[in-house]
Amino acid sequence: MMPEAASSVADFGAVILLSLFFSGEGSSVGSTLLLILAFIVLVAAIGVALAEVERLERVSSVLRRLQDTSAQIRVRGALVFLIGFAVLA
Repeated sequence: MMPEAASSVADFGAVILLSLFFSGEGSSVGSTLLLILAFIVLVAAIGVALAEVERLERVSSVLRRLQDTSAQIRVRGALVFLIGFAVLA
């Protein structure tokens, strides 16, 4: 996973987990564990999907070509993750 994306996941993952642990609405232990499990499954599914996308040779070559240009495709990808996890939070 890209370092920028990993830091975005870590930041927003911490916020989401804190909101799950300290929410007043989901006070039962079972519902909190269910929400945490659903979060872990979602993060794992996103990680697997990204790993599969980066395996594709065409996508990989485009990412390598654009990563050090003014497009900064990896930074833009990290921002997409940041916005996506902000929406989830």
